[in-house]
Amino acid sequence: MVNQNGKTVVVKLPMEQPHIDSTETSPLNQRLRDNNSDISSSPSSAVASEQSCKKLIHSNSSDQSSRKLLLNIFIDLAVLLIVGCSITIFFLIGEPYERGFFCNDEDLMHPYHKSTVKHWMLFVFGIIIPVVIIFTTEICRSKTGIDEEHDIKFFKWTLSACKQNLYKYIGMFLLGTISCQLLTDIAKYSVGRYRPHFITLCQPVLNADGSDCNDTKNFNRYIEDFTCSNPDVTDKMLKDMRLSFPSANSSFSFFTMTFCALYLNARFQWNGTQILKYFLQFILIAAAWFTSLSRISDYKHHWSDVLAGSALGFVLALFVCQKILKFKRQQKCSNLKLPIKYELNTHNSV
Repeated sequence: MVNQNGKTVVVKLPMEQPHIDSTETSPLNQRLRDNNSDISSSPSSAVASEQSCKKLIHSNSSDQSSRKLLLNIFIDLAVLLIVGCSITIFFLIGEPYERGFFCNDEDLMHPYHKSTVKHWMLFVFGIIIPVVIIFTTEICRSKTGIDEEHDIKFFKWTLSACKQNLYKYIGMFLLGTISCQLLTDIAKYSVGRYRPHFITLCQPVLNADGSDCNDTKNFNRYIEDFTCSNPDVTDKMLKDMRLSFPSANSSFSFFTMTFCALYLNARFQWNGTQILKYFLQFILIAAAWFTSLSRISDYKHHWSDVLAGSALGFVLALFVCQKILKFKRQQKCSNLKLPIKYELNTHNSV
């Protein structure tokens, strides 16, 4: 700007402050501002506005935790579905490894018998009974108020400690069971070992010359190209004859029974005698032991198949209980304090 004397004068104009539109703020900030504007009206309104703010913040955090819990449940179900589908694929389209055999192998000449422990028995003892034990134990613990977990909010519902524990223990039990079955199937289809009744049930005939295992020239001869001549043998039976190692019944029974026994040791509490808990654990392990031995006496598996399956189920149950669920061990005797009366009597005798 130029004045009358011809000199240039610089005039600084005040900068305009940016206008903040209240409509651009979040609903939470708008709610907080509205509540703060009402504080000066009365003390009761101030207290009410403060409480409403706290409820609003608490509801937002509760919704976030509920969505996170829902995501965890979805992931758990997805993992169960993936493992279950993998087992189904093995059962439907899986082909075991094809290996040969010796006609004079006495381990493959045992008679064919039906299973002593049926599949429905395995389902009852391996699935139904452990689930009932877990359900009953958690209900009793909730009635006595032993659980240390707190109730959590899941959207509009309240999940008690009992429901949380039921979901955790039954869910891990089912996941461990199908995981054990998947590991067993991987070994079965990778090894392709013949069952002890293979020669008796198959009655193999060599494709090269049409001779069978009764011909002495085939003794000590490794045979790979053959056909089963028994007309009563189905394709399913032919596939099953190559799935001896390891024993699925043994791995299944030892995992489920060992898991249940360790669960009772950690969660079952009885004010009376401890013999009841030990007796229940003994029954569970004895059931797994009997199931495994029956697979040998029925000539369904070799003894090494049963040993490998039992070890797989036992070790996997220990891993799930100790490393994942982190069951607490019982207090050792060295950590227990002696009664005061007994300590005084001991000092006096010395």
